[in-house]
Amino acid sequence: MANARFTAWGKSPRTPRRVQMALFIPLICFLLLGTFFVYHISPFGQTRSAQASTLVTLPGHVPGLEKSSTLQRPADPNTPIQVLVGYRLRNQQMLTSYVDSMSRSRSVTAHRYLTPAQIARAFAPSQGSQSAVIAYLQQAGFSITQTYKHQLAIGFKGTIGQAERAFHISINNYVTAGGRVFYAPGSDPSVPDTIAPYIQSITGLDNARQFTHPPVLSKTRVTASVAGARNVGCLAAQPGPTYSYYIPSQVATAYNLTSLYSAGLRGEGQTVALLELDDYNASDITAYTSCYSGASVPITRILVNGGTGKPASSAAIEVELDMELVLSAAPKLASLRVYESANTAVGYLAIWSQIVSDATPIVSTSWGSCESDAFAQAVYAQENTLFTVAAAQGQTIFAASGDTGSNDCRNTPPTTPSVDDPASQPNVTGVGGTSLTIAANGTYVSEKVWNNSGNASGGGQSTLWGMPTWQQNPTTNIAGFSSNVPCGATSGSFCREVPDVSLNADPAVGYPIYCTVAASGCSGASPWISVGGTSAAAPMWAALLALINEKSLANGGFNLGFLNPLLYSI
Repeated sequence: MANARFTAWGKSPRTPRRVQMALFIPLICFLLLGTFFVYHISPFGQTRSAQASTLVTLPGHVPGLEKSSTLQRPADPNTPIQVLVGYRLRNQQMLTSYVDSMSRSRSVTAHRYLTPAQIARAFAPSQGSQSAVIAYLQQAGFSITQTYKHQLAIGFKGTIGQAERAFHISINNYVTAGGRVFYAPGSDPSVPDTIAPYIQSITGLDNARQFTHPPVLSKTRVTASVAGARNVGCLAAQPGPTYSYYIPSQVATAYNLTSLYSAGLRGEGQTVALLELDDYNASDITAYTSCYSGASVPITRILVNGGTGKPASSAAIEVELDMELVLSAAPKLASLRVYESANTAVGYLAIWSQIVSDATPIVSTSWGSCESDAFAQAVYAQENTLFTVAAAQGQTIFAASGDTGSNDCRNTPPTTPSVDDPASQPNVTGVGGTSLTIAANGTYVSEKVWNNSGNASGGGQSTLWGMPTWQQNPTTNIAGFSSNVPCGATSGSFCREVPDVSLNADPAVGYPIYCTVAASGCSGASPWISVGGTSAAAPMWAALLALINEKSLANGGFNLGFLNPLLYSI
């Protein structure tokens, strides 16, 4: 993702900050070159055998859901499982500092994105350390299923019995108050002290965590009114000013995408990735694009860790929503990549690991879960590692902020407010929802926060992450409220706030999508469904950024990368 601007960075006046950053870049280069010694020459790079007498416990792997569930019996030791071992970063503070510096427009490292290979050389554990972890798991009976260019995670397959012996745990079956059965370890895993320093997380020891974000359906029935290609009934724009949905041309007019289209910008050269935990009907996507646009965009289905390539649940409508909205707003993308896995924590992290390994420039996810101790906390830490790397590589990640206001955990009655992960992650752009009003001619009139009938734009304060420097503001926001609201147990401490951006998400004036997947409640007889929610707003932002990146590159600039520091500098 290099660009011409980078070649001139050394000509700038040497202010103290520039001198400091000019020293920082050679230090990064030293790390990249110096790892050769650690990997191939130094005896310290070769880890001792994992046969050790001392075990080290890795915290954060017992889901809190166990506390409110009933223990049933030991899990079947022959049950196959997938395990993803996440490595700790070397030089973690240096990577964090690099991302912080790179995100500043006047920094000498601005937009100097790293590659997955550079990440591996400077920040992944040494080859000897990784080999020791692999050898230990293979001796326990596990086999490798997936590796990644960044070398910050590795996938294995085995059985529950092998996991119990390798990690010195007992895995049991539990049943929740709602009747869902899951398995989980009764204690945190332990590994020999020779490999413990290199392991941040072991995902797959439980299946307690499930991810949601089905779109919010409109109560208005949608009927096709105009014959389209392939004998598909296409939806025409409704006469204003009373609307129950907005078709793509109306959205483009309201948000002034038409000016970009007129300039010849429709996403050419840009690639968008979608993280999905279900599949789609290709014929549905074809039917939608035959009515509107995006039919020429190459679509690649990438199956990861349990992805089946077949619609399997009610969540297939989410996948089709994401795809159709991206194609509607950026109809000339170079590629749309749909990453799919099973709806499990290990599948979810495996997808993120693959997306970061592929360094896809723009990523959208409408899937998430509330920040809660009901789930194993190690997952959040591993996510944070991957998202920090993504920011260093110049990837932009959009995530839906949820559809239940400040009660993302859906407690009844609401107890502790909760926001949605991964929208609350510091290196992710959380996308909230608005209610958009347009005039009879389709032009923009106004927007307000989406909040109706028990559904609302997700948002609030994170309980996991402190407020990033770019979000801190000593003044007040336009509503007159302090933008630095203290939170947590420490007086005066501030927490990450979400969302960062918003877009139309009100199902009362939703987005029509084409869906025939019976498992999602769709019908071949009435395939058009109007939907809303922040899971519609997130992929729309991904499409918008594709147009913005294209414009930036056309002007001799760069892909924008991690967006939040730029947003909050406005």
